[in-house]
Amino acid sequence: MAIAAFYWIAFAAFAVPAAVLELDNGSGLFGVGGKGAAARAAHGGGPEYARFRNNYLAVFALAMAGDWLQGPYVYHLYEYYGFSVRDIGRLFIMGFASSAVVGTVAGAMADKYGRKLAALLYVATYCLSCATKHSSSYKMLLLGRLLGGVSTSLLFSVFESWAVAAHAAHGFEETLLADLFTKAVMLGNGIMAIASGLVGSWLVQGLGLGPVAPFDAAIAVLLVGGAIVAATWEENRGGSGDGTTSLVRQFQAAAMTIARDERVALLGVMQALFEASMYTFVFLWTPALNPHTYVPATPGAPAAAASAGAAEPHLPHGLVFAIFMTASMVGTALAGRLMATLRLEAVLQGVFWAGAALLAVPAAYHTQLADHARASDALLGESSAFELEQAGAAAAAAAVAGLPTPAAQLDMGGRVQLLAFCGFEVLIGLFWPSMMALRARYVPEEQRSTIINIFRIPLNTFVCIILWKVSDFPLGVVFALCCCFLAAAALAQARLAAITAVGLDRDGSPLPLNGLETKPSGGAYDGAAALGKGAAKAVALTSKNGSSSVLRSGRAVEAGDTLSAPQQQQQQQLQQQQQQQQQQQHRRQPQQQQMQQLGISIGAGARPQQASQQQHWWRGLFGSG
Repeated sequence: MAIAAFYWIAFAAFAVPAAVLELDNGSGLFGVGGKGAAARAAHGGGPEYARFRNNYLAVFALAMAGDWLQGPYVYHLYEYYGFSVRDIGRLFIMGFASSAVVGTVAGAMADKYGRKLAALLYVATYCLSCATKHSSSYKMLLLGRLLGGVSTSLLFSVFESWAVAAHAAHGFEETLLADLFTKAVMLGNGIMAIASGLVGSWLVQGLGLGPVAPFDAAIAVLLVGGAIVAATWEENRGGSGDGTTSLVRQFQAAAMTIARDERVALLGVMQALFEASMYTFVFLWTPALNPHTYVPATPGAPAAAASAGAAEPHLPHGLVFAIFMTASMVGTALAGRLMATLRLEAVLQGVFWAGAALLAVPAAYHTQLADHARASDALLGESSAFELEQAGAAAAAAAVAGLPTPAAQLDMGGRVQLLAFCGFEVLIGLFWPSMMALRARYVPEEQRSTIINIFRIPLNTFVCIILWKVSDFPLGVVFALCCCFLAAAALAQARLAAITAVGLDRDGSPLPLNGLETKPSGGAYDGAAALGKGAAKAVALTSKNGSSSVLRSGRAVEAGDTLSAPQQQQQQQLQQQQQQQQQQQHRRQPQQQQMQQLGISIGAGARPQQASQQQHWWRGLFGSG
């Protein structure tokens, strides 16, 4: 009972702050009431923005619910059909491989033929994937995983791309994107995840409908979302959506954007490294907390009792999953506050370093058990003599006596790991809205779906390797590798923060010192209002005559004002940048001619000024250029 209380206390420890923070933010999920920063941002958009936001949130919530309903039961369904662990692993590899290959092409087609059409394609492919779960044929299930991989790529690129383009087309303030993405993550990855888990459990255990029932429910939810998209969404496309550019040239254009613009490349590195760590954590938290393999309840239980038929205590997966989701909601609720007061680059850098520190906890813990604990032990259900000796005496006695298998009794090491995993979930909740806002700022709108899916290629490749070779890596090594990934992501973020502190916008104009753009791709933008509380007091802006002025406390500094030493230094830096632009102006013609020969149009996200400044940034890594 005391151990069960620990789980519920952990759940309440994150559920209460998540609710308090969201209520204090004030806008609620659909902007109802409140007086926080989110509420002021939402109300500032007016009724038209409220309608746009609520429509997008409803569609995104249904799309995510269709995905969350399936998640907990995919592996269980394959076991139900009697497939071996090796066969199940191949099924999962098919999903990630199709996401890396076919999903990337589908994302490029979304930019070319339309994001609304791609959203409807997501509904169709995921419904077909769910329908294949009624068959126990291995080939049919492989087809289902292939369709599911394509659907996943569309889910995590198309909806975001449509929202950014539609937001700009309506002329809404760019600062409202942070409000939109924060609510979308809170609703889609928090509330809908918990609700989907409860509904799935009710269908399978409560009503006894079997492991296929959640997939049928997902079809119904997805069809409702698809109907809303078909009836209410307007079509929007990327810059090459006129149909005159081939997919090959579209990929060339996206690759050239990544090669030219170091900021875009750094975003891809950060996204791939963080998501690789995140998915590895998703796969391995169960064996890491498994009381039979790694987390002894009462050391010294007789091995004979365990081998005589003792059932190991089981983790309450549903409750642990709910704890993780509430922790993620805390991070999402914090994201809105942090994004209003700090530079996005600073927020993400803190996320990456904190993530590396938190995953170092299971890495250190399982390094001590490296000779005994491998991920395959839990996945394959194997038990060594060491593990049997460490099984809980109470659990063994209960199983031998025919009593129900008790809930997992985590020792202190297991509890510390659980809390570290909860902390990592908080960081996941912080990561998504922050990364979405950065992608909206730096990734060209006309190539967004293509570039986002290109970013997912290394992620899916790494996950496939982990699934294929999971039995060869001790848990401590895998978690240590994740720590290295997160540390590398933090270094990439530090580089991004350095080059954007005083850099150029996508259109060649200087970026303010706090990293916020002086003007978005669509609509007017008030740079002073976007600074937010706690932002830098001095922001560099470019005046009409090409000279630099400094914004001090929301007022432009006139020629007769006295500038402080830091402000003078900022002006000098801006003047140097403008001189560099003028000197490099003549270099643009050959680059433009080359791009025109490829049939690539230079849109708002890939302007010539940016190309001349960022061209071949990667050559510096090899000492050339």
